[in-house]
Amino acid sequence: MTKRFGRMQFGCIGALLALAVGVPAQATRRSQPWDPDLVEQLAAIPVQEGGRIKPLYTAVSYLMLRLHQSRSMQVPDNPQFGAIAGERLTSITWALDCLFYPQQANQYPVFTIQNDEALTAIGLRHEGKRKRDRYTYAELSPARRQLFELSRSYGQIDAKQRSDVQTQVLDLSRNVYEFEQLSSSLDFARRRFPVNGRLAELFPQREEINFVDALRKGAEIRGLLASESPGEHPEQDGLHQLRHAFDELMGTGDFVAFYPPPDAQAEQWLGLPQLILQTQSSMGGIAPEVLGQLKLVEAAVAAVGKKDAFASAAGALYEDCRRRAEARGEYSKVPLELSYYEAGYFSKSQYLFGACFLLILASWLRPKSKLLPKLLGVGSSIALGFLIWGIVVRCILRSRPPVSTLYETVLFITAVVVSVALFIEWINRRRVGMSVAVLLGFVGLFIAGRYEMLDGEDTMPNLVAVLDTNFWLATHVTSVTMGYAAGLLAGFMAHFYLLGRMLRVRGGAYSDYRNLGRMIYGVI
Repeated sequence: MTKRFGRMQFGCIGALLALAVGVPAQATRRSQPWDPDLVEQLAAIPVQEGGRIKPLYTAVSYLMLRLHQSRSMQVPDNPQFGAIAGERLTSITWALDCLFYPQQANQYPVFTIQNDEALTAIGLRHEGKRKRDRYTYAELSPARRQLFELSRSYGQIDAKQRSDVQTQVLDLSRNVYEFEQLSSSLDFARRRFPVNGRLAELFPQREEINFVDALRKGAEIRGLLASESPGEHPEQDGLHQLRHAFDELMGTGDFVAFYPPPDAQAEQWLGLPQLILQTQSSMGGIAPEVLGQLKLVEAAVAAVGKKDAFASAAGALYEDCRRRAEARGEYSKVPLELSYYEAGYFSKSQYLFGACFLLILASWLRPKSKLLPKLLGVGSSIALGFLIWGIVVRCILRSRPPVSTLYETVLFITAVVVSVALFIEWINRRRVGMSVAVLLGFVGLFIAGRYEMLDGEDTMPNLVAVLDTNFWLATHVTSVTMGYAAGLLAGFMAHFYLLGRMLRVRGGAYSDYRNLGRMIYGVI
């Protein structure tokens, strides 16, 4: 978060320039649902964020989670949205609206405001709204300048000394900035610059040029920009507009790094600001293959509103992105990561553990039932299978043991606890192990889900240097985490013992306290 917030501070001036100079608006609004096959393709476009290659879906999924506290939202039931009013948007379809229909996306209530005191602090009126409510970018934009001014001030305060309102203002400024990064990512493809003055020397017989035309003439454009002097009407001069366009893009940065570097040995992918910097510093300008990818982006933007043409252009863009990543050996895990998120292994596991807990309650009411124990055995085994397989897939994706982050630690502890508890139940058959397994399975996955939602960050980040070794993760950290799981399970079962003694429970599963003591001792 610190790195992102620092980048936001750097980008404020450039973003304000963007508002002042303006970007040509998208002329059309989406009037029909996205084609599912096209959405699936675009979701799998490889990007680099946080130092690793991931599908576009992952990046926008966590962005929406930070902004909206959910990975889906509903288009308001408002006539201005026409046929798509009331449509349910996933994170990827919302992101595609932000990219290709930014004006429309500005009207979506995607920003969750936890406390309206933060809005009062930035001078934004919020009559008729609840204390915790959702707002559109269009509703927040009038207070944008005050929001970023306060964020710069509050950012200098130590995190432990900030009030709740100050923290919420900082979070909101970060969310607004990242939304702008996403929704303006393709603005370069919409820009057109009049060919007049000194630009006519480079583009004879042209009335206007686009951004890629300017990047193609990198060295010549750099020379003109270095010697530019304002004319009588600078706002009408194409070179002057081009300079402002370069300043805007260099100031605001990119949502994700979208362009693989031409150098096969380079690990860092490029965002548009890096491409511009390369144009301005390299005598050779941008590599032809990168220019080709930018042209594909422009073609997709130009085809917006034309169903068949857009599908063709967007499909060509996806194929080019996939091909380039495959050539670098960086695409193989992208489809697996996409299928991992689509499968929702941990959500399915949590629902099954919850259902099994209800069956446990029913089994206490009908202790002689033969069907309920069978259903419990099957249901809890399937739930554990989903949990373990989800962890295995994460290990494959990361090429690391399953405990490299706090989120993964909670998942691993839950899997170990449930496995041992079910093993105890298989030996003991007194429903104590089963009760502990399904209850802790549900609670553990609930805690992991809440942590993911509150943190709002990718749960598979690159590790800090001190942990960046598979040897110690596979031995020391994994062993310690298994110790956590054993301590948790033993302590939870000890509570069964204590509560039974305190409540003087007789008969049934709690009659043999000595046997329960053996279970606890065995786990320890």
